[in-house]
Amino acid sequence: RGASFFGLFTIPGIKPPMREVGRTFRQAHELIAYGMMGLVALHLFHGAFHHFRAKDKYLERMFPRVDS
Repeated sequence: RGASFFGLFTIPGIKPPMREVGRTFRQAHELIAYGMMGLVALHLFHGAFHHFRAKDKYLERMFPRVDS
C-alpha cells in the first residue's frame, strides 16, 4: 500500500507488511521499555536510600539550597 500526498501523487509501498518482523520489534520495544522503567525505579530507590537511610547529604549536593 502506497502513500498518497493530497491526491497529487502516490509513492508505492516498499514491501508488503511483515508480521513476524513487526511482532519482534514490538516485543523488543516492550522489553526495553520495562527495562528502562526498572532502571528509573532503581535510581529513585537509590536516591531515597541515600536521603533517608544513609543520611549522607547526597541529594543536597545534587540540589543545593537556593536562598531567595
